[in-house]
Amino acid sequence: MIIETTTSQDVQVLASSIEKTFNLNPIVAAHSGAWGVAVDIGTTTMVGYLLDLQTGQELAVTSMANPQRVYGADVISRIAYTQENPGGVEELQKILVQALNGIITNLCDVGQIRKDNIKAMTIAGNTVILHTLLGVSAVSIANAPFEPIFSHGQTLAAKELGIEMAEEGSIFTLPCVSGYVGADIIGGLLVCDLEKEDSYGLLIDIGTNGEIVLGNKRQMIACSTAAGPAFEGAKISSGMAGVRGAIASFSLRDGARVYETIGGAAPLGICGSGLMDIMAELLAHGFIDSTGAFAASDGLAPWQREMLTTVNGMPAFVVVPGTDITFTQRDVREVQLAKGAIRAGVFTLLKEGQIAPAQIGTVFLAGGFGNFVDVHSACVVGLIPEELEERVVRIGNGAGLGA
Repeated sequence: MIIETTTSQDVQVLASSIEKTFNLNPIVAAHSGAWGVAVDIGTTTMVGYLLDLQTGQELAVTSMANPQRVYGADVISRIAYTQENPGGVEELQKILVQALNGIITNLCDVGQIRKDNIKAMTIAGNTVILHTLLGVSAVSIANAPFEPIFSHGQTLAAKELGIEMAEEGSIFTLPCVSGYVGADIIGGLLVCDLEKEDSYGLLIDIGTNGEIVLGNKRQMIACSTAAGPAFEGAKISSGMAGVRGAIASFSLRDGARVYETIGGAAPLGICGSGLMDIMAELLAHGFIDSTGAFAASDGLAPWQREMLTTVNGMPAFVVVPGTDITFTQRDVREVQLAKGAIRAGVFTLLKEGQIAPAQIGTVFLAGGFGNFVDVHSACVVGLIPEELEERVVRIGNGAGLGA
């Protein structure tokens, strides 16, 4: 396998003429009567799309948890694993390839096609994920000056990776910008067309590794933030991924809890969008103060006190009566850390670009969490500056769409 390595001149990867119509890569489109797969490999979740290579029509979608999670919730933990365990890079690569083959199997089952009809696969992911996928150590990304081994988009034969598709099939990875600004944000940029706009736009891809771009047709600046997995439901006492049974929205109306779960199923836990709603409601109704601390019970109304309990000696809000689904003081702090990371990234870029929030024309929210979160709740808790609430546009899985 040949990996094209990075040189100091190779960091600029954004094109100036990206088509909103998503014209297919001519190498990919040349496969007449064939199918392709686009995959977004996130730190926590993976999403795959089955596409007709001639028309670009989407035939099927599937998702799964990233199996690398067992080696750490974030990319730094996974890099540390490869440093501490001989063969760790190969281990992370193997489990990721197995997951990709599982995605292909699911897509073929839904689309009712054979694996040997899949001629191409494009992959977006953060820089560390792409290194581990290709069996390349990402240790250099964890140490100053935090440079990746490669940032170019890579093209290689599927059989080199052991991907179960056509014998002559090809794998294409999107390019990265730096060690912590990866191909996933490049995918998002392909969708939102910041490079064509006169006014400044803000692209926020909210995930375990939050990536943010501020820019227009004159300049673009980017950063990444260690948001952690709280928005994916991890490290939250009653948290869970955005799957069936997860509380996805929540409100307090006339002293009563109102919530909706994914699939209309019985509540099993809380996903990221539900967390934002609960935080916003607790703030709005005085259950917690501006620092995130729960209010003393003697300062609350009787109906509010009835909604509180203690968990491991900590105050907690009972989200679903009669269950152990609660939102604790520790959960508040986890959400604050994740929210604070994204907010810090946004304001760092604004300061670096000498741009005021009022100068932002559009805020593009990407990622699974960004697609489902209530924008008002996100503004109430401070994830997004309040003055930008009416300028938010959801683009869904920007990385996957870009791939």
